[in-house]
Amino acid sequence: MKRPLAVTAATGLLLTAGPLLAPADAAPARAARYAYGRVTASTLEIRSRPTSKSPSKDHYVRGFQLEIECWTPGESVGGNTTWYKLGPDNRNFTQPGYVAARYVELLTNGPARC
Repeated sequence: MKRPLAVTAATGLLLTAGPLLAPADAAPARAARYAYGRVTASTLEIRSRPTSKSPSKDHYVRGFQLEIECWTPGESVGGNTTWYKLGPDNRNFTQPGYVAARYVELLTNGPARC
């Protein structure tokens, strides 16, 4: 039976040859449920439905990191019909809302369909 390769550094840390583990504070269960993206537009309106005709509830600015729950088809924005439903933990906005995927750069694997 082979044992995993292990090396003890001078600092006392155990290094193993195996999958990397996320830090304890990374909330792996949360990360597995949500995708994350960054706003690429100067401002990105948050809508109550996946259409620009829906009233704006708030907005994000370029560079803001979003928690994305899922995607759904909606009104075409710049030729892209995908809209992202926001996760519940978007710092300055905690109600259900949608943003046009055209203006979001995904930082993780894409979300599941709603």
